Amino acid sequence: FEGAKRSGGNPAEKTSLLKRLMGTCPEYGPALIELARWHEKNGDFKSAEAFYRRAIAAGNAGAAPYAGLGDVLYKIGNKKGAAKAYRTFLSKLEDDVLTSNPDQIRRAENEYRSKLEELAAAPAENPSFSDIISSDEITKSLTRAPVLTRGLSFLWHDRPFIDVHILFDTNSSSIKTVSLLQLKEIANSLNSPTLRDTTILIEGHTDSEGSASYNLKLSTKRAKSVQRALTGRFDVRISRTQIKGYGESRPAASNATEEGKARNRRVTFVNVNWRK
Repeated sequence: FEGAKRSGGNPAEKTSLLKRLMGTCPEYGPALIELARWHEKNGDFKSAEAFYRRAIAAGNAGAAPYAGLGDVLYKIGNKKGAAKAYRTFLSKLEDDVLTSNPDQIRRAENEYRSKLEELAAAPAENPSFSDIISSDEITKSLTRAPVLTRGLSFLWHDRPFIDVHILFDTNSSSIKTVSLLQLKEIANSLNSPTLRDTTILIEGHTDSEGSASYNLKLSTKRAKSVQRALTGRFDVRISRTQIKGYGESRPAASNATEEGKARNRRVTFVNVNWRK
């Protein structure tokens, strides 16, 4: 186990050592936590969550897996679950036999109390669009003709498309961590046998807040950020992607309501190669 921890950035060595350990002690909590952290670091939050939960069920890893579970749940947008995990972590911290350093306990307590306070103060982000669109649904949308029932976006496209709500930092092109799961589903679709030879246009769109020129620049930067994430993190070939920012010029809904504005803050993926 110590060898796996020291292997640092060597994924093959770390994975090999941890698998050997898990074969001998399949419910060894500290190793399960290490595997969870490895998956979390690489953006595989579903696997990370599963390993943190296994470490909790094993009952021999103390308070630590609750903190990790809370962090992962927060990243995938489950703030209620994250808060519950953080509270459990804090309640178990003083009794944690794996943590004998009082200063370390105090630092951890302060850190996670601050996270709980942030969760309590943070407003919900676009709750109507919190569900992840699966790779199968994305593939279906990108291989069928546009239909009128898909709202105002139908007016702007004569090729298959799908609107996706990627969350960014306010007035920024930095993608929020919570949207990485959605980007992974998009990449799985684009790399599937059905779509792997297609060219995809990534469109950035905004609501009507701010000037038209500012929104045009922001939407282009956000489309570029999505392209960079898909090609750099999820192995979509950059030669298969194009980007275009439209700012507020192509709304999917009315900007007269907050719900409409939320629908307009989106990224659209278009199958450029499709022919009737």
